[in-house]
Amino acid sequence: MFERESMEDSVLISRFKSGDTEAFAALYDRYKSVMAAYVYALTGSREEADNIVQEVFLAVIRRADSLTPEGNFRAYLLTRSRGLALNLRRVRVPESGDCPDVAADAPGPAEIAESAENVERLDDALAALPREQREVVALRAHAGMTVNEIAEMLGEPVGTIKSRYRYALEKLRTFLGEEEQ
Repeated sequence: MFERESMEDSVLISRFKSGDTEAFAALYDRYKSVMAAYVYALTGSREEADNIVQEVFLAVIRRADSLTPEGNFRAYLLTRSRGLALNLRRVRVPESGDCPDVAADAPGPAEIAESAENVERLDDALAALPREQREVVALRAHAGMTVNEIAEMLGEPVGTIKSRYRYALEKLRTFLGEEEQ
């Protein structure tokens, strides 16, 4: 077995194209959570996010021959995820009660209630953002992408991405600040 966590995407893609299923598993493990969080930010549905992640990785399997190890695999996955999410739901408000899982090992009922309330407030604040701003926040927060990477992925000028991010953060601060009062 190889040390898959430290391997570059390009090496894993080359191995996968040669039939190494462990390499595919490494790529899947590396990106499934990032993709799911990003799609959830776009759709507001964990179920749809999981379905889209599966669909994108099935497409990777079907189109393995066309993968290029030199390309940006993370951007490829997120772009495909974005396309499917936007086709599925143009604009959708998150379902009530659909919030991230709470860690199973620690907090008591009071902490859980407060945490769930904070998650719900944040979900509401994110859902209130225009899709373009919500998307930039999701790519920065969940995918860890730089402004330049986001601009390249979305085909937008860097200045536009910076503005969307700044306006999104301002709106989130305002929304969350008003909720506390």
